[in-house]
Amino acid sequence: MVRGPYSRGCGACRQAKKKCDEVKPTCSRCARLMLTCQGVGQPRYRFVISDPGSVQSKSNRARALQAAGRTHITPMPSSSSALVVKAFVYRLDVTDVRYDLATCGAFLRMLPQRLGSNKALEAAVDAFGAAASEFHLKEKSTGLLKKYGHALKTLRLGMENPSDAEVVELCCAIYLIMIMQSWLNNTVDPSTPHEAGLAYLVDILCRRDGLDSFQIQFIAEMCKPVLFASLTANNLDLSPAAWAFLNKLGHTQYTETGPPTEATSYSRPGQDEGPNTLRLEHVRELRQCLNEPETHYRETRYYYYTSQCDLAEFTERLNQILGNPLISESSRARLHRDYVAAITFLLCAIISLNLSMQAFHPEDDLLLGEFSYFIDRLIEMARRGLAFRPFGTWFMPTYLGFGIGAVQDEGVKETMTELLEQYLSVSGCGYRVATAEWWYYKFMKIRLRIGSPRPGDDAEEAERQVARTISFVQCNTAHNYIEATFF
Repeated sequence: MVRGPYSRGCGACRQAKKKCDEVKPTCSRCARLMLTCQGVGQPRYRFVISDPGSVQSKSNRARALQAAGRTHITPMPSSSSALVVKAFVYRLDVTDVRYDLATCGAFLRMLPQRLGSNKALEAAVDAFGAAASEFHLKEKSTGLLKKYGHALKTLRLGMENPSDAEVVELCCAIYLIMIMQSWLNNTVDPSTPHEAGLAYLVDILCRRDGLDSFQIQFIAEMCKPVLFASLTANNLDLSPAAWAFLNKLGHTQYTETGPPTEATSYSRPGQDEGPNTLRLEHVRELRQCLNEPETHYRETRYYYYTSQCDLAEFTERLNQILGNPLISESSRARLHRDYVAAITFLLCAIISLNLSMQAFHPEDDLLLGEFSYFIDRLIEMARRGLAFRPFGTWFMPTYLGFGIGAVQDEGVKETMTELLEQYLSVSGCGYRVATAEWWYYKFMKIRLRIGSPRPGDDAEEAERQVARTISFVQCNTAHNYIEATFF
């Protein structure tokens, strides 16, 4: 490649590395020293070897990369916000069903464009990414704990006087911190739930007009952790504005009149309506059946049988998917994981309703046989879910804790405990011993309220244990699969 001209001085001045005045026919230096002056005023050129592609303009280079099927990536700035975005996007690009962070909410894929405008959200995303990197570690690093503490501090400052424009970002930060608390349960205090604050902010958002697509999807996602938290917190529920918002989106079919009468058929709704017992309003009805069983016998019986209809249909669908050779391996794995989540959620709902029915009918051997069958199915789903560890089924330890608290047979408890240990062997989080204890005393309280206690049931102890707050944000992630696949 030719470059120049770069010098017009004579050869003698160039050789001596002196400046030439380029006077013709003899320069002043050559005349003074009586030297032969040659080449004065003649242009000279430099020849270099270079890749022709390297001299393309930026626009030509981008067009060349596009023609070659490659994407021209603009380098990101080196600011702290940009580095957080870069690390977060890198983790979201993972598509393996076992490590897909989007299982915590589809809105996470739209979150990078929201970063940079709110310190609480940025700190929460930074800590969330660090926690995901150490998900498999039993002992968390000091750096992660510092980031988690900084995220909490920044969130508290942001919650003191939030502006209207910051409510969505603050909700995002709260949700990410809730997930991190479940991941860091052996390291941080689990008795600091944020669902009440989240419910307050969700109510504010649901009353707004002119929401964009991200805000609509995010609000729908945030209603779920509040609702699942209400299973263990009697004073927590979605506001009427939130239920109206979900009804408008078609996520629920909630009405104040409750479920149909007992004369209604137990068959599930039409195919286009989605499974009835997986809808969010069913979770609300389930909470009422568990908290006030003596006044919700009709609802308990209704949902017990409709849930079994959905369970049978889901089992048939899963078998068809696994036996279909036309489905790709990646799609089959994702659908398998989604159906495991749906069936596991259904089984836990059915088991809790079965135990309430047993309290109403303690001598019914059919209910006892059905309980054993559903527990076996729960164990089966837990074994299937082992293939999707760690992120794909990180909700499973919570459901296994539920099962351990529900059963009395020591052999079955041992089997579930062994499965639980297999899940915990690839992660340092996702389960608290208090989960099984809480459900054990919850079912004890149900028996006491209905008036059919077992030997050893203690009303005061049951009341004290159930008064504790247990986070079930993992159940929310399981419902994310259900929402994406079945509604």
